Amino acid sequence: MTKAKPKTRGYVLPFLFLFLFLATGQLFAGEFGYVDSRACMLSHPAFQKFDWESRRFFSTISAPVKDFAKESIHLNKLEETATAALKAIEKKIGKAFSDKDGQSAGLWKSRAQLVNELEYIRQRREVLKNLQDDENMLPDQALVWCTLEGVEKDLANVYTQIKQQHKVDILMDFAALAPTQHPPEPQMHILCDRRLEAFLDDEKSINSEEFTAWLANSRHYWQRKLPGVCNNPFKYGAKDYTDVACTIIKSASDIKTADRGEEKIEK
Repeated sequence: MTKAKPKTRGYVLPFLFLFLFLATGQLFAGEFGYVDSRACMLSHPAFQKFDWESRRFFSTISAPVKDFAKESIHLNKLEETATAALKAIEKKIGKAFSDKDGQSAGLWKSRAQLVNELEYIRQRREVLKNLQDDENMLPDQALVWCTLEGVEKDLANVYTQIKQQHKVDILMDFAALAPTQHPPEPQMHILCDRRLEAFLDDEKSINSEEFTAWLANSRHYWQRKLPGVCNNPFKYGAKDYTDVACTIIKSASDIKTADRGEEKIEK
């Protein structure tokens, strides 16, 4: 009779997994430890256009480019399309006035968007010209050109996109990047008093103390909603819950979208 071999594999794998888990936690403790606004960025479509290598946003004025000729052709096509659309819109506006139908807010809004697009193309061409005129700049250096210059324009462009589309699923504030203590309980009466859309519709309210308080309580609310060690990383150790945060944010967004759809049907 042969003796049965001991089943060591079943015992080794769990210990190996535990060792790797603990080692990873120690190595990345400095990088993770809280769910911050980087998770918000990853969960929002606008920030999918971020290039981590060059630290720039694509589709913005000062974004890096590898092929200048291809980018120039692309800008020419955009300009032709936008110019033709602008002429068509201006004809419709002129017709609306001649027919005495009054001013159409929708037409003027479309015209403003096209004018902004043409201005973007003009500024983008200036950036490309500056890149090509610099003889000392190597191709590799051109990819990471102006890591500081133009960043504010990039961010303003992205935030404007989010604001216009009204798709702020979770708020990004700098305080969440460096938490120093366990977040306090959110004051629900502040959150329930006004909706985010009400602030976005009124640009002046963005600079008010009321919005500042609403922003802080929104962050506290989301931090409390996250499960487990996310709520208190200082007590339980550092964990990366970015995927969990994104899942919760997207599910909450789906619920809000469904609720708005039901409201429209009832109306």
